[in-house]
Parts: sequence; C-alpha cells; structure tokens
Amino acid sequence: MKNLNLTRIALGLLAVAIVLLAAVQWATSSSEAKIEAQAAATVQVPVAAGDEAVGAALAQLPRSVNVRTVDAVRERDDVVIVDVRSASEYASGHVPGAMNIPLEQLVVRASELPGEAKVILTCRTGRRSGGGVDTLESAGVSGVVHMDGGIVAWRRAGLPVEK
Repeated sequence: MKNLNLTRIALGLLAVAIVLLAAVQWATSSSEAKIEAQAAATVQVPVAAGDEAVGAALAQLPRSVNVRTVDAVRERDDVVIVDVRSASEYASGHVPGAMNIPLEQLVVRASELPGEAKVILTCRTGRRSGGGVDTLESAGVSGVVHMDGGIVAWRRAGLPVEK
C-alpha cells in the first residue's frame, strides 16, 4: 500500500513538472513572437508630415509604441527616452540618446523628466518599462509610454545601439 501511494505521489509530481515545462515553453515562444512582431512593425507617427503634425501625433500615442516609432522620433527635442534597466545593463547597449534611470529610482528621480516632453520608457523586453509607466502614472506623471519589445526588439530590427 505504501509503495502505491509513493507511486501516485511521483506520478502527480511528474504531471505538475510537465505542465510547468509546457507553460514556460509557451511563455517563451509567445514572448519571442511579440519581439519579432515589434521588430517588423511600422512607424506609428506621420514622420513625413510637418513638425506640428508629428507633435500632435506624439501627444496621441498609445500606451506602448514599437521600435520603429521610437527610432523615428528619438532625436526630437520634445521626446525623452528613459532606459529603466540597471546601470550595467544600460552600459551593455541602449537606444542612442537614452538616459538611464533604473526602475527602482523612477519615482524619486521623476523630477529629472522634462514636463513638456513625451517620455518613452524602455528596458530589455518591455516588461519593466510597462511597469514603469504604471509607476509614474501613480506618482502623477502623465503621458508616459513604453517601447514594446525593449532593446531586444530594437537590436532585432537592426537599429543602432549606443554603449
């Protein structure tokens, strides 16, 4: 009887392990597909339009933007890109011109963000920067968006990286 119970427990643990493995594989493949989609996405603002049209489009950006959009607007004076990764991750390569404010320091250093500029947060894959939008909104900072896919999608799209 004792051996039968041990066998049932072992089979139950094996079933749990299989389910967890499948969940990890699904999450990884879904994340990879999202990064690929972001790398291939098109610009979300009318770059060829006049400066005022682009400025108006920036004000209406959705909560998350793709890497092509960030590349199209990153050199504008009314756009600030903030990399929320650690200093060592930032040093390994980031969007050119991005400033580094680690996620855990966002609220404390929110005063460093220009009030008139559109703030675009980025990280490695977009998860931390998405959370950073929530953090800043809770602290009363509005109009912040994040870059989907992070620096991984940025690199996959063949865009320049600064070290």
